[in-house]
Amino acid sequence: MALARTPELTTESWKYIVPFTLLGAAFGFLLAPWLVIAPAKSARNALRQVPISDLVAGTIGVSAGLLIAALLSFPVSRLPAPFGNIVPL
Repeated sequence: MALARTPELTTESWKYIVPFTLLGAAFGFLLAPWLVIAPAKSARNALRQVPISDLVAGTIGVSAGLLIAALLSFPVSRLPAPFGNIVPL
């Protein structure tokens, strides 16, 4: 653990780690249906109403945009500072 520069875990720290871990797991178990499952169901229902031609066109558009962005990121990163550091983001 010296590489990560973390302090050694003592029995005092375990008294806090275990209860807070269990509390976080309980909150996650109780909140997961509202945070994950409900939005996924509504997204699935929304996608069912979109015509397949729109989905195909959107997929092609996103793929082309990502390809162009990937091809332009290297030349843009070679710009002088500060633009070469900021613009590629």
